[in-house]
Order: sequence, then C-alpha cells, then structure tokens
Amino acid sequence: MPVNIAVLILLLYESVVDIIKRRINIIPAAAVGVLGMIMNGFVYKRPVWWFAGMTAGVMLILAAFISREKIGYGDGIIFLVLGACVEPSVVLWVLWISMLAAGIMGGILIIGGKRGREKPIPYIPFVASAYMLTCVLQMTAG
Repeated sequence: MPVNIAVLILLLYESVVDIIKRRINIIPAAAVGVLGMIMNGFVYKRPVWWFAGMTAGVMLILAAFISREKIGYGDGIIFLVLGACVEPSVVLWVLWISMLAAGIMGGILIIGGKRGREKPIPYIPFVASAYMLTCVLQMTAG
C-alpha cells in the first residue's frame, strides 16, 4: 500500500510537470522506482513482477527511439517506474486505459480544431487518471 500511494503522488506530480514543461522530473521517478524494486524484491518477495511489469516501459522507450520522440522517453520512464512498483496486470490496464483516453482526447481536439496532428498532448495526466481508475476498480472488486 505505501508503494501505491507513492506511485499516485508521483503520477500527480509528474502530470503537472508534463503539462507545464512537457517533460518529467527524473529524480522523483527514480526514487519511487527504487522504492518499488526494494518493496517487491525484498519485502513482498516478488522480484519477477518488476521485471515483467517494466516491459511496457522498455517498449515505450523503444517506441520513442524509433518514432524520434513522437512518444516521449519520459512516458517510457514512467512506465518503467510503474512496472517496478505494481503488478504487471495493473501496468497493462493503465497502459490500455491511458492510451485509449489520450487517443479519444486527441481525436476530439483535432476534430474541434484545437490541435493539429503533429502537436503533442501531455500523456502523463492520462496515465495518472488511468492509475486512479485502476486502483478504484481493484478496491471495489475485492
């Protein structure tokens, strides 16, 4: 539970940074990632979880490289941290929900003439929202 709270605080903080500066702050992200690895590796005895969970982050970083940063490296770093801290299934749900929400919002902004296709939108706020929704769904499911 302390790791989940740390992740939520990080995502909310990084959302603001992403909106204002169009980047993330690596130091808080690294600190939460290390906390997640320590908790999963030594306290909960589930080190394999963070390897599996971090796969999404690795894939996003690879996509950032291939696309010449159409997807930002910071997005991949945030998913590396998320993967170090929570179950792989949560990472996949957050990735799916956040990409769906960002895609819908991007479509609405393009159709409404507020943004062009090439103008990026901050993605971390969608990740934070998806993480909160996933946590609420987990709590209500049992």
